[in-house]
Amino acid sequence: MKNLQLFDIAVAFLMMLGGSDKLSADLNAKVKNQNVTVDPSTHFVRKDITGASSIYDFIDEQTDKIDGVSSIKSTSLPKNQAFIFHGVAVGYAEGTTASGAAGQTYAADLPAAVRNANILIRQNGREVLNEPIANFQKGEATTRPSDYYFELPSLRYLKDDEAIEIKIVFPKGVALPAPGADNSNYMEVRLLGQKTVAKI
Repeated sequence: MKNLQLFDIAVAFLMMLGGSDKLSADLNAKVKNQNVTVDPSTHFVRKDITGASSIYDFIDEQTDKIDGVSSIKSTSLPKNQAFIFHGVAVGYAEGTTASGAAGQTYAADLPAAVRNANILIRQNGREVLNEPIANFQKGEATTRPSDYYFELPSLRYLKDDEAIEIKIVFPKGVALPAPGADNSNYMEVRLLGQKTVAKI
């Protein structure tokens, strides 16, 4: 039975990862036995980044999995749930501190401090992504959710059950402008791709 091209590509990529032992031991065994497949998924984190500068940890041990705020708990994905992604979106907002990270639209223009920073994703010393955030800012009006994502030229992956680093690397000597009274600076990072799931 035929499936969409992106699904077939992600499955083939997963088989390659399993064959080279780049997943946890349990998931690697499941891949080799063809007991897993992939399913569309988006990982995201929305956070108050007021005062951020230098090399800023966008996720840490206090990151909590909360509906509308983060799909990641602490700094790792669950065991047997690796993630293959092909799209990245970055959003920014300045809003009331009381409304929190879940109360923003993330549709504002990026301030210079964020636009000129890099997003760095690493896992166990492996650089998954290191790109200027300016790459992920859309300069025109968007009409579809997929328009918000920058399509990467190659697939990237996050291993299951292993610590992930997501950092915002600001230019030297540059920091976010102070928000207005009772306001905060907010940022979201979304990764569009496929997660591993058990075959039914």
